[in-house]
Amino acid sequence: MGSALYLYTMNIKQLKAANLRRLREQAGMKQWQIAEMIGAKESHISEMESGKRAISDRVISILQDKLNIRPYEFFINNETPILKDGEESRHISDYREAEKLMIADKVDSYMSFIIKEKQREKKEETDIEKMSENN
Repeated sequence: MGSALYLYTMNIKQLKAANLRRLREQAGMKQWQIAEMIGAKESHISEMESGKRAISDRVISILQDKLNIRPYEFFINNETPILKDGEESRHISDYREAEKLMIADKVDSYMSFIIKEKQREKKEETDIEKMSENN
């Protein structure tokens, strides 16, 4: 319970640090091996894992390719649902794509509304101008 609460209350830098260590250990690697991958000193990896040194987007990008991981894995905690298998991952991916489509539909609907509102405002302005010309 204590560690779960700790992960829940971490800031982003601490969360990325804990996940770097977790991902490195899952890959069965030592700090010096990660250091070689990213072109850094082993002490830098130690500092990253302890939260004393920030983990840059460049480092995440390199490790993503080298360790075959996804960038989001640096931002998960005990509250984050972990996928059990590829099928579950596919369903969530499909769901996210559907969400994107719904968002796109909402954006299209909103843009249509904005265009209609602009047209209505322009028509009102034109009508007001015509009325003032007639008077």
